[in-house]
Amino acid sequence: MKTAIEEKKLANQIYQTTLKNLANDVLTYNSYMYSMLPKSELDLMFIVDCTGSMGSWITAVKNEIFAIVKQIKQQFKTSCIRLCFCGYRDIQDAKIRFSIFPFSTNWRQFKKFVSGVSAAGGGDEPEDVFGGFKSSLEQDWASGARYAVFIADAPAHGKDYNDCGSGDNYPNGDPSGEDLEHFMQIFAQKKIKLYSARINSSTDKMMKKLSQEYQKYAGVEIQQGELGNSVKEFGKFIVKTALETLIKNQEEEGVQQIDTSKLYYKVVYNMLNNIQFNKSNFDFKIKYDEIMAINKSFRDQDGARDEETEINEYQVKNQKSSSLFSLQGIKDKLESLILNDDKASSSTCVQANRYDFSIQKDSDYQNIVRWDKPLHICKTKKEVNLSIEGIPFAKGNTNYVFKLKEDREERVGKIPIKVKRSQKDDLEYYINLNKDIIIAQQIYEKEKFVDFCIYEVEINNKKLFFSSQPFQKDLNNYNKFASFQEIGYDSDGINKQFVGHQSYQRTYGYYMIANYYQSPNNSKIFKPLVYSLDPKVLLTLQNQSYLGIFKYFINHTCTEKCTQENDLIDLEDFTDPEKLNFKLPEPIE
Repeated sequence: MKTAIEEKKLANQIYQTTLKNLANDVLTYNSYMYSMLPKSELDLMFIVDCTGSMGSWITAVKNEIFAIVKQIKQQFKTSCIRLCFCGYRDIQDAKIRFSIFPFSTNWRQFKKFVSGVSAAGGGDEPEDVFGGFKSSLEQDWASGARYAVFIADAPAHGKDYNDCGSGDNYPNGDPSGEDLEHFMQIFAQKKIKLYSARINSSTDKMMKKLSQEYQKYAGVEIQQGELGNSVKEFGKFIVKTALETLIKNQEEEGVQQIDTSKLYYKVVYNMLNNIQFNKSNFDFKIKYDEIMAINKSFRDQDGARDEETEINEYQVKNQKSSSLFSLQGIKDKLESLILNDDKASSSTCVQANRYDFSIQKDSDYQNIVRWDKPLHICKTKKEVNLSIEGIPFAKGNTNYVFKLKEDREERVGKIPIKVKRSQKDDLEYYINLNKDIIIAQQIYEKEKFVDFCIYEVEINNKKLFFSSQPFQKDLNNYNKFASFQEIGYDSDGINKQFVGHQSYQRTYGYYMIANYYQSPNNSKIFKPLVYSLDPKVLLTLQNQSYLGIFKYFINHTCTEKCTQENDLIDLEDFTDPEKLNFKLPEPIE
């Protein structure tokens, strides 16, 4: 029998191998994908007034840059985005007149630089727009698609550009003789698409003049985003206009567009058919005929299983048998007790047993769950007073949904619409039916990520079991089962990206919370999508196993939230899988 130390070394060796194999597969996928897609290069510049009143806009550039880059890359997966920040203040601010970050593909360094830019300086009402544009044109413009956005809340010096009167220390324009109209000509000649974020009316006179001059040479006016004082629409405006710039550039260069909806299947197909690709880790995890069927998505493995298959991966300790009902018995009971009973339409107060769950931990591992072994789900039981509304307020694809109330807390209870004949209608069945939620709950046990329990209620000498979570205010979520889309990089998407990454490492590569639904009015989640590395583990919605984890990581980029966690591997390290190293905590000797 292996000692705890030996078990720990074996578990860590398995995890290291799994992680490096995953990294190799992701790198291989990306190399094939890049070879199949047209290359896209974009120079993306922010020309920003950095005087005292512009603090919120500098922060917006910093906060939105990751989402901007990622959303552009979602549409142009092989795009190389070079970022530049060109900040200016006023002429008399000699020591801090400019804040320049030259073109670079490193968005983290860009964000770090912008974080250090302070909104300061400025004397009279106008600012040194001349210096800002001159500095921007001096940068190393190199990509085919070139984009610059001008963000300012004050006009340039000179009565031709403002109506500040005595509030302008340089009413005749730039003292060094610079000419904004000439700058517009150079922007057009360099084929730089120029955009502007309109914050207030003080810049209208200047922008009208600049736009007219730019149109003479570029053939189009400067497009302005009507953002007002709201930074919320800033990121959307940048993404929309930057994508337009890329698309226009590819059209001008005659680049043939590829249908990206089938790209994943084509890439994997090419990987598996390349004799030089090491398929030992990859192809046996994927049904080959599903790769061949490019127009079909991978089927849920649960759907192909025999209905008589018993679920035995999860053992419930101290389980007591409860009443058993056939499929018809369940249907009759629901219809007679709840669905078609007029008297049941009002709330019924009953005594109920509430079961909460935890996963038994290995004492030899300092309370660490051995995720690679069968999970022992333990339950605690307590009696509660429960109020049940007799008529379901929603019907999803798989459940009837009722309103419940335990003491004063509003909750929902779910009863499945269909029950397999081979399954026992007892507590163990409901645990198995909801084990994806229970696993998600235990992965994030300390954070109280999921609030889930099962109620056992006896009505007319027959037992009902409700799987229950806190009531979500958005009722539409109960009437549908929306498909899980690719996770974005807005604030909600960044949290989900982090949860997926951290859950994978927290369980040593055996489980991943790939997505979930969360009501905006409740901090707890419901409908988690969980993958297990072990394809034999049956999960309620689906278990895409290694394939699901792989698909997650080919679309994942570590956010700042990921990199702030010291125990998380930055996926940029995937560029050299041999450097990947993650050790399990030491067991008790």
